[in-house]
Amino acid sequence: MIMSPHFTPAVFAKWSARIMGMITCVIFIGLFILQGLEGLYSNVQFVFYIFLSFMVFAISGYAIAWLKPDKGGIIMIIGGFLMIAFHFSRDDRFTAMVYGIPFIIEGVLFLLSRSFEQKSSIKGKW
Repeated sequence: MIMSPHFTPAVFAKWSARIMGMITCVIFIGLFILQGLEGLYSNVQFVFYIFLSFMVFAISGYAIAWLKPDKGGIIMIIGGFLMIAFHFSRDDRFTAMVYGIPFIIEGVLFLLSRSFEQKSSIKGKW
């Protein structure tokens, strides 16, 4: 079976990360709008703003990853681990996994896509 030269592991990893990242960001931004607006008009806890900063950090990593997959992927992984650590500190393991793991997986996919691109460019020069 001959594989198309346009469908490489790097392209697959990059577009998988982009699509999954878009879905994750839309879902989490929607959750924040639904839950956050309610909290903005009532008694907002400082904890919400800490978690919001971690979420913005991870989502900004996604935006950066569109242009620079290696840097954005690292930012997404760090943001995912920050969210996991935050929720573990509050003894909420399930929420930690729900919020942290998607960003870590997508960050790893962005890093893999960059790694595959570099390997294919080196392989092509020989």
